[in-house]
Amino acid sequence: MTVKLSLHLASPLNSLLDKRCEEKSMTKSAFLRKAVALMLAATEVEGRKVVLRDGAEEKEVIL
Repeated sequence: MTVKLSLHLASPLNSLLDKRCEEKSMTKSAFLRKAVALMLAATEVEGRKVVLRDGAEEKEVIL
């Protein structure tokens, strides 16, 4: 199933999205798909500690 979505973003947010996509060599669509998947996973663990890892770097987040 394909869903078309039109977003109107404030200029600073759009610039941030462009920057992140460029850094990760991703399209905006791919970036937003991953963001939605992360939010879906985060809502499953709400109220518990979540640790995000990127190689040796680790960030702890309470959701």
